[in-house]
Amino acid sequence: FDIIDLLFGEKYWGSTLYFRIICVLNLFNVVVFSPLLLSLGQSRFYALMQIFGACLVWSGQYILINYTSGPEYLVIWSTFVKITLVIVGFMKVAHLLKMDWKNLLPYGEVGRLSLCILSVVVVTMAVEKLLNHYGMSQGILLNGIIFFLLTYFAGKIFRIDFYDVIRPLIKKNPNY
Repeated sequence: FDIIDLLFGEKYWGSTLYFRIICVLNLFNVVVFSPLLLSLGQSRFYALMQIFGACLVWSGQYILINYTSGPEYLVIWSTFVKITLVIVGFMKVAHLLKMDWKNLLPYGEVGRLSLCILSVVVVTMAVEKLLNHYGMSQGILLNGIIFFLLTYFAGKIFRIDFYDVIRPLIKKNPNY
């Protein structure tokens, strides 16, 4: 069973590998640098960075299509270029703010959060392999329950209160 089957149907099951590779990019998209660059008057730099990134993706994919046999290399290359652009943008913001790039992010917190999430994902994937004989809906339900339980207990172990993160989403707004 797989979430791709549930969301898109059996026809897109082959895209599961690509979906997982692209999900790595989301770990880096947490660093939102584009509004900072634009507000610091760096729209030209941002535009040139995006154009350069697009040219890198296109030219790299052209080379990969001609010299490799697997389409997964295209997704890996695209993800690598996008991650590189995030890092370059982040470094530019640090330079503009006259800060050391190491001081822009709370690395201790990010490390603890990453370890917590990584441990939950690894255990969830292992359980998914064990529960593979269940039907799709049962497997997704069981996997979801296990994921949320693991997230709760891992959060306690790593001293991360995930409820604080979602509390603003749950609280009702008195203005509505």
